[in-house]
Amino acid sequence: RGLIREHLARKKSLMLLSPRIETLKLLAAELGRGIEDYSFVFHSEIPSGKYLGSWNRALTLPHPVLILGTGQVLSLDRPDLETLIIDEEGSRLWREWEGTPFDFREAARLIAEEKGLKLIFADEILRLETFWQSETGLLEALTPLLTRIQSPVETKLLEVGPAQDGFSWLSKELRAELEESIFKNEKILLFANRKGYGSFTLCQDCNRALLCPACSVPLVLHGLKREERKFFCHHCLGSLTVPECCPHCLSWKLKEFGLGVEKVQEEFQKLFPKSENALFATESVLYHPELAFDLTAIVSLDHLFSIPDFRINERIFRLISELKARTRRKLILQTRISENKLFQDALAGSISGFYQKEIKGRENFRYPPFAKLVKLTKEDKNYARLKKDQEEASKLLKEQKPLSFPAFLERIKNRYRWNIVLKIPPGAWPPEEKLENLLKNLALVGWEIVVDPESII
Repeated sequence: RGLIREHLARKKSLMLLSPRIETLKLLAAELGRGIEDYSFVFHSEIPSGKYLGSWNRALTLPHPVLILGTGQVLSLDRPDLETLIIDEEGSRLWREWEGTPFDFREAARLIAEEKGLKLIFADEILRLETFWQSETGLLEALTPLLTRIQSPVETKLLEVGPAQDGFSWLSKELRAELEESIFKNEKILLFANRKGYGSFTLCQDCNRALLCPACSVPLVLHGLKREERKFFCHHCLGSLTVPECCPHCLSWKLKEFGLGVEKVQEEFQKLFPKSENALFATESVLYHPELAFDLTAIVSLDHLFSIPDFRINERIFRLISELKARTRRKLILQTRISENKLFQDALAGSISGFYQKEIKGRENFRYPPFAKLVKLTKEDKNYARLKKDQEEASKLLKEQKPLSFPAFLERIKNRYRWNIVLKIPPGAWPPEEKLENLLKNLALVGWEIVVDPESII
C-alpha cells in the first residue's frame, strides 16, 4: 500500500500481476480501497464488454493508475508505468496457462528490461533460483529475505506403520486428532494430492495394471458408491465402465491401490458418519485463498518423491508451507519417512534449511540456477519414426551433450512423446547463432522448445 501511494504521489503508475484470479479479487478489494477510480482489475472472469471498457480507460486516464491482472495484462502499455510487481513469484501457475509454453515471469523480465521498468518479485517463498540470485547479489532484495516462516500453528509429524487390525489411511493417532477436532466443532481439511478413489487398479493374478487404451498411464477409479464408479484417464479425459474381470487374464481379482481423495472421504465418513465439518480436497483447494481451517491433515505426500523431476522437493516444500498458511491451530502430516529432512524443514518453516540442502543438489547435478535448461519435446503416433527423429536431433545437437529419453508419460492420446534436454552454461545464453539456428530448424519440423521448463520429464 505504501508503494502504491508513493507511486501515485509522484504521478507514476504501477502494475501488479498474480496467477490466481481469487488472489486478484482479494488484492483488488484490499489495495484498491480509497483509489477505486484509479484502480483496474483484469482477468478471464470479467465479461468481455466490461473488460474492454476498463482496458480503454486504463490506457487513456490522465491520472496515474494501479493495474492488477493475470499474465495477459502485460500487454497494457502506459507511458507513466514505472514498476512491475510479480506476486506469488514461486507459483507453478505462471507456466501452466493452456497453450502458452513460455513463462510469464520471464516475459515480465524481458518487458521490464526493454521498457526500463523496475521489476519486483514478491512471495513468501521465492523460487530457489530467485533466492540464489539474491544471495549472490544478482538481484537486490528490497527487504531482508525470509529464512524462517514464523507461525503459531502447531505441527505434528505422524509416522505411519503397518496396522495390526487392517490398513487404514487414517491412522489411529490421526483418528484421535480428528475426533477431538470434531468435538470442538472445528473446520477440518483432509488433504490428498490425487483425485479419485485410488492411484491404480491391479489384477492380483497376472499383476497387470488397468491402463488407459489411449495413454500409457493407469486408469483412476472415481465414485464413492460402487454402482456409480467409473474409470477415468486424467490425461485424455476418457472414461471406461468398471470391468467385472481382468481384460488380460479374465481373473475376478481386481483391486485398487494407492491413495485418492475419495478414499479418504469414504474412510472418514465410515468413522464419523454424522460429522459435517470436514472438507476433502486436492491441491486445487489452494486456488481459493479465502479458505482457512482449524485442523489440516495431510494424509500422505510420500508418493510425490517417486516423480523423477528436479523441482519435486521444492514443490513438496511449498505445498506443505501453503497448507500450513491456511491452518489456524494444527497441521498434521502422515508419512512412512518421518526422518526426511524436507518434511521437518517444511513443518518448521525453515526456508534456509531447505535452501541450503537443495542448492547443493542443484549445483552437483547442474540444474538451475547453475545451468540454463532447454527442453525439446516431440510427439508422433508412429514410435519408430519418433525414435528416428530424436536420433537425428540428438546428432545435430551433439556439441551440447543432449540428454535424450522417452517422456515420463510416454504415450498420451495415442501419441508417443520424446524429450531432449540441453544443459547450457548460464553465461552461454542467449545462444550463439549456430545453436539458435539449430533450434529454430528443429521447431519447424515439429519439436516444441521450452526454455527454463517447469519440468523436464
